[in-house]
Amino acid sequence: MVVELGDSDVLPELLPPARPQRRAERGREPQPVAENLFTLRLVPEEALLEYLELQLHVRTLARAIVGNAAFHRFLDAAPGWRELLTLGKLWHLSSLETRGGSPRWPLVVVDAPATGHGLSLLSVPSVVLDTVRMGPLRRNTDRVQALLTDASRTLVLPVTLPEELPVNETLELRVRVRELGWASRQSSCPGWPAESTTARASRRSPTR
Repeated sequence: MVVELGDSDVLPELLPPARPQRRAERGREPQPVAENLFTLRLVPEEALLEYLELQLHVRTLARAIVGNAAFHRFLDAAPGWRELLTLGKLWHLSSLETRGGSPRWPLVVVDAPATGHGLSLLSVPSVVLDTVRMGPLRRNTDRVQALLTDASRTLVLPVTLPEELPVNETLELRVRVRELGWASRQSSCPGWPAESTTARASRRSPTR
């Protein structure tokens, strides 16, 4: 499954859905686009509504809370809740199992934001764990952080452009990712010809 973060739907334009999507489905349930391939655009507000429905077991009450103006003012004063809900939804997806006990989504690829917003997203669990000592928020964040820092389950693959500023930002991202305890792989640079790297390496290597 491929998860997009943000307001734009890019993948559905590249991969037409296997069946028409109902409006209510978008932002909550992964949509099939090809055999064994699903996409989901993760919307924090929809993730919040889904979380409240699971906790309260009353959809009408959950919708009333989310639609309340005072509740929205409270959220506006609480930085980081969108990032935390985003990561919580990703944890939820990764923890789902089939009736046979195998992962429902064996592989989840997340198209994360650019460097600045991406670092904010990655840093939120550490900030919460440093400030909250107990309670449901602490327990849920512990689960999220355990998933994110498990190198056998989570891997960051930075993608950059072959330009000075994006490359420098990517190098800074890799350093910060390691500081946060996340596993990272060598960066990918689409559009950079592989033969150029090979040629430079050949010129630097002694002739045998």
